[in-house]
Amino acid sequence: MLKFNGKIHPHCGPCGEPLWKSDRVHTDTMFEQIQHVDCFTFQPKYIKDTGTFGEIVSRHPIYI
Repeated sequence: MLKFNGKIHPHCGPCGEPLWKSDRVHTDTMFEQIQHVDCFTFQPKYIKDTGTFGEIVSRHPIYI
């Protein structure tokens, strides 16, 4: 769990870096994870959605 100023902050599973609104990310169809585009560990056929972290969260409120 990644915390900033005492608050839980979403992060990329493979690299562990925080996800910021402007970061380019993919979501996957298997585990419903958000990962940086450069860190995506699955085959392209498992990409569910692509965009900035801010766009993904606004389209899929489950990630909030």
